[in-house]
Amino acid sequence: MIHIAMKITKLKFLLLFLLPAGALLAAEGPSEKSIMDVLSYKEVVNVQLSFDLEALMADRATDEKHAAQLSFKDENGNVQDWDLKVNVRGKFRRVKCNELPPLKLNFKKKDLEAAGLATYDDFKLVTYCVDDYNMAKELLLKEYLVYKMYNELTEQSFRVQLLNITYKDSKTGSKKRQMGFLIEDAAQLRARINADKSEVVRATEEERFNPEITRMVALFEYMIGNADWEITYSKNVKYVTKNDILVPIPYDFDFSGLVGASYATYSQRQYGQLKLQDRVYLGFERSTSDLKATMAYFEEKKDDLYRVIYSFKRLNPDTRDQMVRYLETFFKNNNNLTFAPVRSTVANAAP
Repeated sequence: MIHIAMKITKLKFLLLFLLPAGALLAAEGPSEKSIMDVLSYKEVVNVQLSFDLEALMADRATDEKHAAQLSFKDENGNVQDWDLKVNVRGKFRRVKCNELPPLKLNFKKKDLEAAGLATYDDFKLVTYCVDDYNMAKELLLKEYLVYKMYNELTEQSFRVQLLNITYKDSKTGSKKRQMGFLIEDAAQLRARINADKSEVVRATEEERFNPEITRMVALFEYMIGNADWEITYSKNVKYVTKNDILVPIPYDFDFSGLVGASYATYSQRQYGQLKLQDRVYLGFERSTSDLKATMAYFEEKKDDLYRVIYSFKRLNPDTRDQMVRYLETFFKNNNNLTFAPVRSTVANAAP
């Protein structure tokens, strides 16, 4: 295993909550380099992941861990080989993804420490989830871009790293290549944003949440057309705390209208949606005026959000144009939103 020198830097947030990526000043508290940082030196990194595929699939209904090996070249061209454990994760996609469900990669803390890295050892891997490879790749890349868009709005978001993955069956030696992306360890996210772990699962009182971030999450989910989340029950939202105030961090965007997964469902009965792209506002606010500052921030960041999409050449131009057109329907109508009790407001928008 290659030992990587850990670069120590000191970071401090310029703003407490609405902090764009990169707006950092040196201050107290070291930032530890992790395996995620080692992998994040260019847009896409080639890796090989080896494990017993048949044994893993036999345990897809459980969280049973299986021995695996991860290999890749780092920024200096050195080959890194890591022994780790993998297991199937998720709920809907665990069942839906026939060929290879989403995985969790579990590194060994002692190996990370021996390599001079922080001991963040728990990473989610997003995989292909439909049988048509071209469609599966497009959906995965679109969801990856949604994470990157939210990164543009705030540092208080999960970082992601795109991978070209060669899966090798350790029993048969057979290989297949797909794209995937890695999601940052939640412990590293907390350390990066100076937050604490929360054991809260359900929180219905609006005053328990940081208002600025909560409004941003709700408006972002509305913008991308995602109704597959819930602020009060931590559904596809990770709670962390700052000064005992809950800070929601969104994830899992494949059911959004912007991604438009073929397997995604919507609810006419619960939300009044007539199609997946119908937007449903699921925040606490009841009037447009409550969101004025958040909307202004989104307007300020609009060009940056579009840049994330247009600069991503791994998607074809038509798909990128379609994504931007859908976002345009939000920006054209964001001053005319109507609000009803949580889970009932609908604004139609065609992609």
